[in-house]
Amino acid sequence: MRDYKAEEKAFRELHPETKRKAMTKNFIVEEGNVIDTDTGEVVNDQYELLPVVSGEVIERRKEGAKVKEAIHDHNEENGGFVFAYYEACKQMNERFPDLNQADLASLMFIGVHMSFGTNLIVHANGKKLDKKGLGELLGMSRNKFSQFYRKLKANGILHETDAGLMMSPEVFYRGHAKDASKSTEALQHTRMYRKTIKDLYGQFDARSMKKLGLVYSVLPYVNFRVNVVCKNPVTNNPDELNAMTIGELAEAIGYQSARKLSQSLREVKYNGQSVFKLVEDDGDARSKYIIVNPSVVYAGSGEALEGLRVLFR
Repeated sequence: MRDYKAEEKAFRELHPETKRKAMTKNFIVEEGNVIDTDTGEVVNDQYELLPVVSGEVIERRKEGAKVKEAIHDHNEENGGFVFAYYEACKQMNERFPDLNQADLASLMFIGVHMSFGTNLIVHANGKKLDKKGLGELLGMSRNKFSQFYRKLKANGILHETDAGLMMSPEVFYRGHAKDASKSTEALQHTRMYRKTIKDLYGQFDARSMKKLGLVYSVLPYVNFRVNVVCKNPVTNNPDELNAMTIGELAEAIGYQSARKLSQSLREVKYNGQSVFKLVEDDGDARSKYIIVNPSVVYAGSGEALEGLRVLFR
């Protein structure tokens, strides 16, 4: 390996006349080789070829850095995130048939209380939670929590280990994406923001908790790039999006009616802003489609983020 520092030092110590001759030496580059035009020698060992970077490339790199910074700032602003795993267009009640809508809200709340890299359930102060501590965290009655806890274990969501209570990494994972379980490779995933979910959970009581569960229920239908609820959520081309209407979503998640679903969606708010924005298509109320607030869940890059954030200000 070349010692560039040593070469630079040696060059600085050369006689001025020797430096001048070295700097005015003629050479050409042919097929990747540096050739001294005075001697015809290949002098690759005396020079280093660097690619010429155009202004366009530099601008693209700057824009790429801005995009990365935007998503980093968004993640920080919303308290960091966990990865939520699911199957695209598959109802959550098919995956977890024992869990009702309110249970899904509580599951999300547990999911944002994991230690980094271990999936152990912990309190906000980092202390591990046992079964009793988890019940207290959820704020459930003893009987209701006992039923819910049994469901979590029966569905393979929560595991009792020697290290403590552990969330299945196929449901939620907190850590570096490269370290996620191989068993999640066939699943879709999104970022679920920790602070947002914690704050939302505190806004609902036992009777209204099922409304918060809608966040988890719609995940399989949320396009990972632009957060639109649609029939083809894995498409990367916005022009190919096939948005779901309220009625179609109600049917997909087993809601009683489009009207009741619409009302419930409107009642889920975060920081005074809707979690679900209902957009009418050409003024037709029957064809409303839904965009999910990226402060709650978001899987895309920073490119589409600013446009989405504007919708929820």
